[in-house]
Amino acid sequence: MKNNWLVTKGLVLLAFLCISIAIQAEEYFIQNQTRTFSSDENYNVPINGIPGILSYSMTESGTYNSTCKSTFKVLASTDGQNFSELASYTRFNTSATLYLNPDVKYLRFNFSKCLFSNLKCNLTFSIAKALSVNPTSLNLGDIFVGNEPSTKTFTLHYSNSAATATTYNLTCTNPYVTFSPAAVTANAQSNGSQIITVGYSNSSPATGATNATIVATNANATAQTASVAVSINIKKYTQTLTWKSGIDVISEGDEVTDAASASTNLPVTYTSSNSAVIEVVNGKLVAKTAGTATITATQAGNGVWESVTSQKAIEVTQKVVQRIVWNDDLSRLRVGDVATLSAYAVDNTTGLATGLPITYSMSTTSFVTLNGTQLTAVAEGEVVITAYQAGNSNYAPATYQLNARVLSASGQTCNPLVLDAGESNILTVSSKEYTLTGEPGYLTFDAKCVDLLLFWGGDLKVAQYVNGSWVDLFSQCPTKDTYTHYGPFQLDRKATKLKFYTVTGAMGYKYFRDIKVTLAKYVEVNKSTINFDMQAGASASNSFTVNYSNLSDVLMVNHSSNAFSFSPSASTLGIGCGDKGTQTFNVALNAPIGGNYEDVVTFSDGVNSAQVTVTAHVTKHAQSITWNQDINIDTENSPLTLTATATSGLPVSYATSNPAIATIEDGKLVLVASGNVSITASQAGNGIYEAAADVTKTITVIKPIALVNPVISIACTTYNDSVRADANKFVTIACSDATPHTIYYTTDGSIPTAASLVYSAPFEITTTTTITAIAIPNDLIYYKASGSVSKTYVVFDCQSYAITDFTNTSDQSTTIHWSGTLTGNGTLCYWTGTAESGINLVEAAVNGNNYTIATLTPATTYYFQLSDHYGCTSAIDSVTTKVIYTSPLEVFKTAVGSSTTQLVSVTSSGLIGTITATLSNNSNNTFTINKTTLSNAGGDIAITYAPTTEGAHTATLTIASDADNTSHVIVLNGYATAITIEQPQVTSESTLLLSNNQINGSIYVYDEHGQLIPTSVKAVSNNYEIQFTQPNALSKLSCKEIKITVKDNADAVLFERPYKVPIIISRDSTTGEINIDTDSCTTCDITILSAAVLSKGSDTKTFRDVYVTSGATIRIPANKELKVRNFYLQSIDDSISSAYLTNNQGKISCSQQIIHIKRITNNSKYFFFSLPYACAMQDIKLSNGKPIGVYGTDWMIKEYNGLQRGTAPQTNNWRALAMTDSLVAGKGYIIALGNNIECEIQFPGYLRSTDELAETNYQVTAYGCDPAYDAVKPNNKGWNLIGTPFLSPLNSNSTTSATIAINGNNVQYITAPNNDGKTYKQKKVNEQKLEPFRCFFVQVNTTGKLDFQISGAAEAPRKAAVRINNEVKLTVTGKNGSDDTEVILGDNETIDYTIGHDLEKMYAAATIPQLYSKTNGYKLAFNALPISDASYIPLGFYAPIAGTYTINVVNNSDYGVYLVDNTTGTTTNLAQTPYSFQANKGLTEARFAISVEQRITTAIDSVADEQQPIALMSADGTLNLQNLPVGASIQISDAIGRVIYTSTTHTETLSFTLPIQGVYNIKLVNKGQTQIIRTIR
Repeated sequence: MKNNWLVTKGLVLLAFLCISIAIQAEEYFIQNQTRTFSSDENYNVPINGIPGILSYSMTESGTYNSTCKSTFKVLASTDGQNFSELASYTRFNTSATLYLNPDVKYLRFNFSKCLFSNLKCNLTFSIAKALSVNPTSLNLGDIFVGNEPSTKTFTLHYSNSAATATTYNLTCTNPYVTFSPAAVTANAQSNGSQIITVGYSNSSPATGATNATIVATNANATAQTASVAVSINIKKYTQTLTWKSGIDVISEGDEVTDAASASTNLPVTYTSSNSAVIEVVNGKLVAKTAGTATITATQAGNGVWESVTSQKAIEVTQKVVQRIVWNDDLSRLRVGDVATLSAYAVDNTTGLATGLPITYSMSTTSFVTLNGTQLTAVAEGEVVITAYQAGNSNYAPATYQLNARVLSASGQTCNPLVLDAGESNILTVSSKEYTLTGEPGYLTFDAKCVDLLLFWGGDLKVAQYVNGSWVDLFSQCPTKDTYTHYGPFQLDRKATKLKFYTVTGAMGYKYFRDIKVTLAKYVEVNKSTINFDMQAGASASNSFTVNYSNLSDVLMVNHSSNAFSFSPSASTLGIGCGDKGTQTFNVALNAPIGGNYEDVVTFSDGVNSAQVTVTAHVTKHAQSITWNQDINIDTENSPLTLTATATSGLPVSYATSNPAIATIEDGKLVLVASGNVSITASQAGNGIYEAAADVTKTITVIKPIALVNPVISIACTTYNDSVRADANKFVTIACSDATPHTIYYTTDGSIPTAASLVYSAPFEITTTTTITAIAIPNDLIYYKASGSVSKTYVVFDCQSYAITDFTNTSDQSTTIHWSGTLTGNGTLCYWTGTAESGINLVEAAVNGNNYTIATLTPATTYYFQLSDHYGCTSAIDSVTTKVIYTSPLEVFKTAVGSSTTQLVSVTSSGLIGTITATLSNNSNNTFTINKTTLSNAGGDIAITYAPTTEGAHTATLTIASDADNTSHVIVLNGYATAITIEQPQVTSESTLLLSNNQINGSIYVYDEHGQLIPTSVKAVSNNYEIQFTQPNALSKLSCKEIKITVKDNADAVLFERPYKVPIIISRDSTTGEINIDTDSCTTCDITILSAAVLSKGSDTKTFRDVYVTSGATIRIPANKELKVRNFYLQSIDDSISSAYLTNNQGKISCSQQIIHIKRITNNSKYFFFSLPYACAMQDIKLSNGKPIGVYGTDWMIKEYNGLQRGTAPQTNNWRALAMTDSLVAGKGYIIALGNNIECEIQFPGYLRSTDELAETNYQVTAYGCDPAYDAVKPNNKGWNLIGTPFLSPLNSNSTTSATIAINGNNVQYITAPNNDGKTYKQKKVNEQKLEPFRCFFVQVNTTGKLDFQISGAAEAPRKAAVRINNEVKLTVTGKNGSDDTEVILGDNETIDYTIGHDLEKMYAAATIPQLYSKTNGYKLAFNALPISDASYIPLGFYAPIAGTYTINVVNNSDYGVYLVDNTTGTTTNLAQTPYSFQANKGLTEARFAISVEQRITTAIDSVADEQQPIALMSADGTLNLQNLPVGASIQISDAIGRVIYTSTTHTETLSFTLPIQGVYNIKLVNKGQTQIIRTIR
């Protein structure tokens, strides 16, 4: 045993020694203190704390005396006065460890010296603390919210002097500071240390500097503690604000939403430095008035993100803001490239182009040149191009900048040199050095040997200087006298010099030349990989550098993904071949969710490349579930709200192991049945958080079993629990459940409890009583009480009954009333025959005090007797039924929005009172009746079904006679489909057109007798064309009613529409008029399909409605009158209908309205039109009477603002009408359709008078030029859009002609829009047919009334100086159509634009060829010129497609017209032949010109047998004449005959400079013969 103890002590000592080596001074009160004892001494050592272990070692010096021994003792004290011995020694060569009690405060080392001994004790000792830490403070550093920092550690040192093991527990003042382990166990009388790892939880909501203290405490001696101070700084992430582009300048009234956005998508608030300029309203910036305000945008941040603020100065202007759209790509121009800049300005609100001009400027002229919009790249480099729009009175200025980069010319060899040297030489042993001006690539050179005194030889050597040393590249003896090319040799990129040299033994000369060293060519990166290892929600960044040299082309930057953000975000580097440079890229990752990310970035110039692979591994945060809820196991408390929470704050879900015992519904626990069940709380995590560990609770559910409900019964027989007063009325209560229980009851209707009456035996009731009972089990854990049951017994005396009266007796029903109320069910017996001897006996169960029988026979006497179940009866009574009969009705069927009517015939028998008709239960009020009262004899009632919704509808029609107490009820049934058939239209004598319909089924037509009429149906879009098989079938059905029926596949009728066929006026021939022979018919309509005339029969004819179809006409001769209800005139696109009269004498009158119906089929957006009558905007509808749509969205009508055009040319030319406005007769308008669909629109109005067709004049206001705008070109002034104010067509090819004048001056020209809205007919007034419903532009000089005057005569002369034969009319014809232009020549005309003389050409994106002349900068359809300016007139020509076109002259009575083609160099006399040519699509104004000259009437004879003279023109206008006869008279004159040169020929040649462009005539008179030569400069 002793040996074992020694071994153990030795091990402990050894362990102590090993540990003490690692323990630092902070863990000791005293460490390794030494002291020598040589004489008697008490050495006291105070301990300021709780001691642990005393360790010491002793050595002795001097001589040991075995007979006289000195002693060394170790003592301890708790108070410094009383000491106890711990150890004693007489020899001092030893070491020991003593475990001190925690309350020791003093140690004493006592040395007692023997007088005769000189032995000394040399002591070294240490006193360890019982508990300590190192270090005493930790700083975990900075960390972003939601992340966890790198962990830090401290060491816990302990010295357990106790005789038993102890535990040191660690706690912290901050719950988010983590540490591990949380407890350290120390064995008895041991010491040691433990490394404690400290971290911080990412679930902490705190931010900023945070402090905590970790305290270690001895569980057995709580006074033993040690602490570590922990500090951490939790930082929020930073966020940025980005302002919305395009808001530097905004307009008054603009509202800007989301003016700035945060990179976190958190909401942004705003303040304004000047709310009078910009006010912040509900997060929007509202521009109030002109000025500038500074807007401060703030994102306040939250627990994760720092707040951020940004300011922006925004200007508010009264002008409309415009922005510049510029889509040109100028990033890779090559030297020599030419680009056309195409920026344009748009209205910032509408997005439509403003049409204002753009000017361009550049930051430098070194790399590009600008000529208008044409940019030319001249040298490599970068330049900033600025597009600027200066604005005007309406629009604010706008600026946009674009970076342009010019690269080397495409295909150019790029190989910059760092050395380029010419010829040199060295003699015998010598050298020549060259300095390299950059990183070298490859060396090439030529070399040869040349002898010296016939001696030559030895190697030529070439070396490069690298890192301070010469390194040989080449050593060879070149060929003699002839250069040899050597290389390429790759040089070290670090080489700075190059040396050509020879060594000993070399003879003669060594020549070398053409020494070229290229710049090193490479692309490289300093990092090939970058990896981020981070947590979700964090941010990280890194950088790398790209070095490149001698690029072959622009260095392209390609990414394999967009997972990371790079700065700069360039897609290219360098400016092309030969470029050298360095670029550092910052790469960052904002990782909102966990996962792996990768982007391979490739840098390549097409020859060399380098890659950087950027990866990130983003880990999610951990989370845990806390669930401290105690769950009640009783199902009666179900459902229970579960309260588990996740440290992430994410919602927790729950699952049950056995849904038969417990289920989860809406996060609540629903206990279903008894048993054991586990409930698991889960949180699946998301992009930031890992899934939490599930937390499971196992519970035992007890579902108490309810007892069987008790049964209450009574001894006597009851009826509906009614008991006669003289019966046996004992009540029994029983419960059949075998579980031990007690029955409790009450007799007052209250719910019984355990405190109520206990049932033990039957009990008797004497009055009406409510008995309520419940069974309560003895065991209330596994069982529960039954439900309470109640029964009320009514105790009553028997009563008698008497029939009192009969009410509402009708044809098949009556209601019987009796006195008193039946107790329980009774029996009503009724029969026919006699009271004593009945037949057809019926028994009916009844209760209450009345009963209705609905199966009686009309006009029959019935006998009645009542009894209850106790045998009480009434006396026999009788009643005779009365009669109301109605005819049968079919199911009403029609379409939504339509109606149908049926008649019901009411007859009666035996009635004396008035019959009333009442509708009830009327679905959506779809049924109406025309009568509500009838006589007692009956009559007819019209029932109309007009549904507004699809589906079935019902109503109840009650026909009653209150005086007779009888009624008859009819249930009305209707069915509405989505099928609609609007008013059919007759398009021929055998064809009906159904427009604007939606029909799902087959269409049939039946005559008035119900016979099927043979037809075929063709569907086109939403129109249906019904073709009648029999020729002229509709004409034969005139004024007869047919029925158009739609059936489904089962032949069921879905919809029916009656239609009365109109009288049809038509002829097969396309020419001539057909007489309307039909007599007046006020119930008949007339449809006119061709030209018709009201000539035969009576002078006045009356019809209901007249419908003039598109392209048809009706003529009303003198002294004839047409009277109608409504007068319809239809137009389809360009085809219109019209009505006119002869000699202005016919009349027409409408009792209601005149209606123009315009069908639009060509899907264009805008349509020009006018009306010859006034029309209110609110009356304009689709032809079926339905609204067109939402005004301003689906459709809109605008008028041409002639007044505004006159005062502010070319701005605000159109004004949108309001729905409260009216259209004016004689004005022009456009209608815009938003959905571009085919539709028919009606414009209803009223004639100005009953004889409107007889009017001979009408005035419309027109606006001329405002003198304030005289500086504006006159071609932009005085335009007005007007229309024909009559129903009759006027002028060309019509029977009626008219003039248009203003202030006494005739309007000469009109500009009529074609239906495509892009091209125009520009004609003289008398040459253009002015049809009703069309509109046209006129240009006038002054404001006044435009007077339409029907004259029946030709147009008055335009101006005395202008004759018809002074007009030259040209026409151009191509595949897509033709166009013409006129030149009018007169001595009084000028080259200036004169309204009424000249007319500007109008077209836009034309679809047909366009031709016009040009004078003084104007493009003219009609060009009035002085004759002197007609020798050279440029023409403009537009080809809509590539192809062949022909130009011809239409009238040239007095002039010769020559066409010059500047492209082919040909001149054509159009008077002799048209000119055909090829043209590409587009406009040309430089190709064609004409020259007009007076015709030459002098006879021209050719000169016989002589060489013909030749006239040659040079580019500078010099006329060179050759082969002239010598001695002839020569005269040169211009196109109008003015002589500009006359002489006599002296030689065969003559040169003369023609003054201006034009046609010239050269007249030669030789030997009595005259010859004319024509030429054109």
